[in-house]
Amino acid sequence: MSAAAASETEDLPIPLQGAAQRQTERAFASEALVGVRLATRIRLLAMPVVTAFVAYSMRDNQALWFVEGCLVAYGLHGIAELWLVKGMVRRHRRIPGAIHAMIAVEMAIIGFAMFGSQALFDHLWPPQAFVDSRPVVYFFFVISLYAFNFSPWLMIWAALCAAAAWSTGMLWLLLLPETVTTVPPGIDATGIVAIFHEPHFLNLEAWFQDVLVILLTGFVLAGVVWRTRRLVRG
Repeated sequence: MSAAAASETEDLPIPLQGAAQRQTERAFASEALVGVRLATRIRLLAMPVVTAFVAYSMRDNQALWFVEGCLVAYGLHGIAELWLVKGMVRRHRRIPGAIHAMIAVEMAIIGFAMFGSQALFDHLWPPQAFVDSRPVVYFFFVISLYAFNFSPWLMIWAALCAAAAWSTGMLWLLLLPETVTTVPPGIDATGIVAIFHEPHFLNLEAWFQDVLVILLTGFVLAGVVWRTRRLVRG
């Protein structure tokens, strides 16, 4: 056998059969639940830091208590998810459909905290200018935590839910009557810069880029998880 053929053969997963396959899948199911539990604990530990930062950055903003209330709801949601996962670990069961629903709710809470604070309260700036502070980065932190669960499909699901939550808020901004999204033809460079600094301007390319990077991050992490699972099987 040539060196190239041997290398290709070594890269193939070792087939598992019978009791070995069942034992491996049970181990993966158990570790996936333990991973979700670990991710939930990390999220709860990060909450005081995020809460303190929000309190400082919004100290003169009337929407502060709304956002803090959403953070409390987010923490309670994490505790409920941790309670659910602990029960599943004790019973050695696979990740239930309830976990998928809770991930969707989690992303919805984050999106509601971001865009709800703009929709329900008056600010010195228009809501379109809110996205310039790049709050989308919080979604990257949240979806990365699901890499602990050793489930590629759950990783992809988290990315899809994050992209949907962010896009829902951006769609609301797009439908506002004062939103500006286009650059008039024939305008010079100075005019283009002025439009991009217009408080009501919404950069659609940045929106699509955010969604694309969220999905790519989810798929890359799912690939890492899948590769880890294959390595363990080997």
